[in-house]
Amino acid sequence: MSHADPPFARLTGPADVLAFVSYLLGVKPASSLLLVAMHGRDGLVFVMRLDLPENTAVWQQLPQAVDRIAAYPQDGLFVVLIGYGPAGPVEAAVEAARAELTRTAVPVRDTLRVSEGRFWRLDCADPACCPADGVRFDQVASIATTAVYAAPVALPDRRTFDATLAPVTGEARLRMRVATATACAYLSDLVEGSAALRGRGATVNKQVGRAIHLALQDYLLEAREAYRQAQPVDDLYAATLTVIVDLPAVHTLAARLTGSEPWQILMWTDLVRRADPQFTAAPATLLALCAMRAGNLVLADLAVQRALATEPDHRLGQRLAQAINAGIHPDDVAAMFAN
Repeated sequence: MSHADPPFARLTGPADVLAFVSYLLGVKPASSLLLVAMHGRDGLVFVMRLDLPENTAVWQQLPQAVDRIAAYPQDGLFVVLIGYGPAGPVEAAVEAARAELTRTAVPVRDTLRVSEGRFWRLDCADPACCPADGVRFDQVASIATTAVYAAPVALPDRRTFDATLAPVTGEARLRMRVATATACAYLSDLVEGSAALRGRGATVNKQVGRAIHLALQDYLLEAREAYRQAQPVDDLYAATLTVIVDLPAVHTLAARLTGSEPWQILMWTDLVRRADPQFTAAPATLLALCAMRAGNLVLADLAVQRALATEPDHRLGQRLAQAINAGIHPDDVAAMFAN
């Protein structure tokens, strides 16, 4: 598949790469190895993050990650390895990754270690450019970009990032619980009304069912317009949305309408936080789709985990989890719903 011209950033050195990666992921990595796959023609292909293992000899995720990178057309493909953490574990992880990449003939362009606001180029022994105590860099530096893949702010750690999807509590939770019960009763009445017409013939019943789905889809479209104007919906509207997007036809429409705009990410983030636990999976997978299209795989992964935690057999959630692990390109997300 040929991609449209992707957003790009002008990266002039290791500090720019490190700052950009933080913005791309949406969180500053810790105790991690990043495999940043790049291409001479296409620029950044994707970023894969692996937790640093206690023993690289049994690092089961690494060969699979490298094989996914190697599946990309290799003419012009290369990788930058970035380890976050103490020297010993990072250097062992980098060497293990380098060996795997050598196996697949994917060249390593650079190797970096990052710790406490400093970076070291592991393959450089020149003290003039690579001092023993590392090079200090601004982890929140702005980068000259014509487009941004991820959130405008890189949060300080994964715990802080996870909190952005924490369910609402207290009075807000109680209000949503009541609103969700009301929304369920409303939809139940619609279904019973449709069933009552079955005796009048299948054609009438299909017409009523189609009318109901069109009404629910209009409900979704009206909510999108509200969030586009930075106007979160009230509790009953939010509860009704979380219930109706659980319906396959409405969920499919919502998935087709997802994009990378910040207001869409804010919309589904708001609904994931407010949703009753039994209705969390649908808005969470829609948030994951938006985040994937924005190139924010950390947020996408967090949203998918929320979805699968409440509904382990959710089919779209499982597909998205596989796509995230494969390092899917943002332009390829739409292809998942092309048919």
